[in-house]
Amino acid sequence: MILSGFRYSQQDTGDSVFNNLLLEHSFQVVFNHSYLGTAWSPIFYYPQGNVLAYSDNLWGSAPIYWLARAFFTPETAFQIWMIVVAILNFFAFYLLARSLKMNTWFSGFGSFLFAFCLPRLGQIGHQQLLPQFYSALALFFLFKFIQEKKFKHFLFFEICVYLQVLAGIYLGWFLLLSLPVLILVGKLFYKDKFSLRPFLDYRILISVLVFFAVLAVTLSPYYSAQKEIGPRSYSEVETLIPGVRSYVNIASTSILYNLYPPQLETATQNIPVRYENYLFLGFFVYFLLLVSIVGFVLIRRKYPDKTFWPPSFVVGFTLFAIITLISLRIPFTDYSFWVNVYKFVPGAGAIRAVIRAWTISYLFLFLAIMGLASLVYSRSSSRIFKVLLVAIGLIACLEQIDINPRYFDLAKERVIQTQIEQAVSAAVRENKIDAFYLRWGENQWFFDYELKAMWASMDLNVPTIDGYTGNLPMGYKSLVDTLSDRDISDWLRFKGVTPLSRKILILDSSVNGEEFTIDKAEILSLPF
Repeated sequence: MILSGFRYSQQDTGDSVFNNLLLEHSFQVVFNHSYLGTAWSPIFYYPQGNVLAYSDNLWGSAPIYWLARAFFTPETAFQIWMIVVAILNFFAFYLLARSLKMNTWFSGFGSFLFAFCLPRLGQIGHQQLLPQFYSALALFFLFKFIQEKKFKHFLFFEICVYLQVLAGIYLGWFLLLSLPVLILVGKLFYKDKFSLRPFLDYRILISVLVFFAVLAVTLSPYYSAQKEIGPRSYSEVETLIPGVRSYVNIASTSILYNLYPPQLETATQNIPVRYENYLFLGFFVYFLLLVSIVGFVLIRRKYPDKTFWPPSFVVGFTLFAIITLISLRIPFTDYSFWVNVYKFVPGAGAIRAVIRAWTISYLFLFLAIMGLASLVYSRSSSRIFKVLLVAIGLIACLEQIDINPRYFDLAKERVIQTQIEQAVSAAVRENKIDAFYLRWGENQWFFDYELKAMWASMDLNVPTIDGYTGNLPMGYKSLVDTLSDRDISDWLRFKGVTPLSRKILILDSSVNGEEFTIDKAEILSLPF
């Protein structure tokens, strides 16, 4: 991306373009007062409102985009946003690791893994999973509060949790899910050091009530959307619950892929929705864990009264194990403990990709491994063993490199969007249209053209009936198939709009080879 001079962007013309559009929507809402959209209602799926609540909203990390957008095009601002949030992930984890007394080497290794591990690179097309720095900062302030009992640290913790929910619904929800478990595990293993009394301070209790009240108001559009379209069925959720094989599933673009046993590919190639299941961290991350455990045992034998498992390892690894277990499909069965989370935990009905629990479980795993490795490094009297630990950490980071990332040509995609905008602009000059709808040719990826229509809609400030989100509005016939004139008329009537009272521009398009053409542009003929 950078080496191309920002001409190419990661990852594809689907969710990557959609996330860019969500950030641009927020920019238009804040800085363009003539924009027809509102905070929770972009101007697609016309005339449906509250459509931002069908997916992530990205408001929590949007200011980073706004700053870049003030100087660059939407596409370049989005690329800068991706780079900046990755850097913030690195430094937020580094701050957390250093506060837990990890040394520079292993704080750096953990930060690199948190920001650039193979699972995160495997989901680079789902950019809503990138801005996780608030989670690391939330843990930093929570641990500060536990250590120093200062109210300001708890307040900053709550702010970071709130912003993480706004930055990414999945990231925020899984963070919230982990926090009660974290407190219980800490209390279980460290009764003397981990007191619950500071949490009972009246200021803390009031701030918690305020936090949940503000969070409830903020997320009320999601409650409204779920009430309208209903929660996801468990059968839909079940398809994205990871199995054991997911944890050895690796993309062929990994730099060390050809060195891995071919049995890994054989065992994982038929995993359903495989591209969502790239959870393998590489061998050397776990090798570092193994060597650190061996080193710790040897040191403890020598100094039994002075060597104890570091809290970051005990708590971190326990959290990793619990979250992984409850989100895992039990081997040789179709059962998962997640069914109980789905039934009883608030908000779980909105979580489709349970597999994304790795975003929080791996954070705790990296804290555990690096905390133990750092302790062993500091206590070891063998320079050779210290060099070995650092070498394994370096290789573990190198193992995360993706040598063949996916990308697309921004200029090429922009040509098609420009044609759509020209056709809509011509119609606007001749007729005052209320909205437009783009039909795409046969055997074309629907999201390519839905999203181009949505971008044209935002650029021109003209609503579109096209749409693409994580859910489908009630009454909207199909996401993957084009709508006929009757479908559009039925959709408008379903939304309480008299079709005769609206001028809807219909654009019929086709693709011949790589050439996109708008074949016909006319106002929808009604009634039927």
